[in-house]
Amino acid sequence: MKSIGGALGSGAVVVMNSSVSMVHALEVSMRFFAEESCGQCFACRYGTRQLAYMANHIDSGEGKPEYLQLMRETVEAMYDTAFCPFGQSIRLPLLTLLDYFGDEIAASITQQQYLTEVM
Repeated sequence: MKSIGGALGSGAVVVMNSSVSMVHALEVSMRFFAEESCGQCFACRYGTRQLAYMANHIDSGEGKPEYLQLMRETVEAMYDTAFCPFGQSIRLPLLTLLDYFGDEIAASITQQQYLTEVM
């Protein structure tokens, strides 16, 4: 699976209908990983908290466009340096959300910035 970019993971299946905000799905996912991290290695302890922080700010309308690239960089650093598979497992769901729904997430950030400037 790894050679083709997949992972067996934990066997979890997340089912959402088309009304679910992918911005909110991003926030919930990153919060889950931050809460479940054991905190023993710096990469996971700091990385999951940073990812959750950025996702929360995006979801609450305070996100910055540079967060999207920073999230990618953070998860790649975690993948390379985490002590256990947990820190590496965040990569697949995060990159899936950013690769397939990045336009929706970026549009949400842009829209919130526009509304802030107008008001």
